[in-house]
Amino acid sequence: MFRINITLPKEVLDIIDFNCQQSGYNRSEYIRYLVRQTIDGIPTKMISKPIIKENKQVVKWASVNDITQEDILEISQKYKIPDHLVHLQLESLKNYCEATGRRYKNYKAALRNWVLREGQRILDKRLPDPFRRAVDASNVS
Repeated sequence: MFRINITLPKEVLDIIDFNCQQSGYNRSEYIRYLVRQTIDGIPTKMISKPIIKENKQVVKWASVNDITQEDILEISQKYKIPDHLVHLQLESLKNYCEATGRRYKNYKAALRNWVLREGQRILDKRLPDPFRRAVDASNVS
């Protein structure tokens, strides 16, 4: 194995650092990875530009643990449901994400959808079936 010392331009190092953050490698591991994948001495990952979002917004609820008690109260007041139902749906959401590995961009929006779905299910159970009529069986002997 050889050791080669090269000096890379700052733009290339910025691209490498950005890709390191995305992939979880440290800089030396990532450069080794790039050197292994070369075309005519040019790393293939260097040929394409990295995708950098100019106006990247930080999502406040990027983790299920970012949901606070105020968020739960806000959802319960918005949909006029008890807050214990929102807590129950939050636990269901946590369990679902943990069991399946599912990730959401905004966990507060996901929780609102889970609460709406459960509220709709409860309402559907309460409404009588229009095709079933009550039968008076008090005079049957």
